[in-house]
Amino acid sequence: MAPPSSLIVKAGPTALATIRHEGLRPEYVAVIPGAAGGTKTLGIIGLDSAIFGEMVSESAHNNTRQLLAGYEAAVLSHPTYRLHVIASRGLGMLTQQSRLRTPAGFALAAMVNALGRKHLRHLAERMRFNDACTCPTTAPTA
Repeated sequence: MAPPSSLIVKAGPTALATIRHEGLRPEYVAVIPGAAGGTKTLGIIGLDSAIFGEMVSESAHNNTRQLLAGYEAAVLSHPTYRLHVIASRGLGMLTQQSRLRTPAGFALAAMVNALGRKHLRHLAERMRFNDACTCPTTAPTA
């Protein structure tokens, strides 16, 4: 009897037959739900590189560039919606990615978070970026 898998694949009969015959290949995957961070990240850490051979950040960067190509000005000058980007930078054990440091750093972050969210400031620094648009923040009424 095979050991239980930690990866659950939800697929229809045709897709499942293809995966069983050819294996799970990157071009077969359309969506991977991403963890918002914190302890949820521990559950999927490494999944991106295991399936795709590259990190999700690189793919997200390329996809965003392709999606917005030529529309940057329209996005930034929208009369209602503002661009806000929140980024985190790892500190301490989370400054560099490695097979040992990264999971250990996230495990430490989970424990520190259990003591109180304010203590996470020792392991990560958050930054918020906003667009510099001086456009009105409400949509014009008709």
